[in-house]
Amino acid sequence: PACIHARKAIEKMLYDPQSEVQKTAANSLLKLLTSLHAQSESLEAVVKKYEKLASLKLLKKDEVEEEKYLKRQKQRHVGVLGLSSVVRAFPYSIPFPSSVIILSLKNNERGPVGSDAKGAVEEFKRTHHDTWETDKLVFSQDELEYIDYSPPTAGYA
Repeated sequence: PACIHARKAIEKMLYDPQSEVQKTAANSLLKLLTSLHAQSESLEAVVKKYEKLASLKLLKKDEVEEEKYLKRQKQRHVGVLGLSSVVRAFPYSIPFPSSVIILSLKNNERGPVGSDAKGAVEEFKRTHHDTWETDKLVFSQDELEYIDYSPPTAGYA
């Protein structure tokens, strides 16, 4: 119950117009998610919610009302922020491969959706670099192509 209330408060902050508030909320969500077991039903429900939001069809700005367009963009961004938190919450395992794929598919979009997805995929690649030969087995061959399509991770000097 307390965890659910905290998550809902954090989720409201993901919709904040200020990017700093959104980033802080995503970081808080990450910390909250690390306290959950990777196979818990509540975590699976959260993941499905963010996957659905992130996968919403991109609307063409000139074909819909401005308000509807902006709402859809915000929902997609919240989905990406949520999935980014999910992927980062489990840096050395892959309990939700579909989340990584969805983020990889958003990698080249313009604006905050693309940049936040790209950051999460780069972090995923960095944390799985040493164990990639084993880790990649959770993905199909087609899915691996999506992950490889994203820009390579820059090394640390």
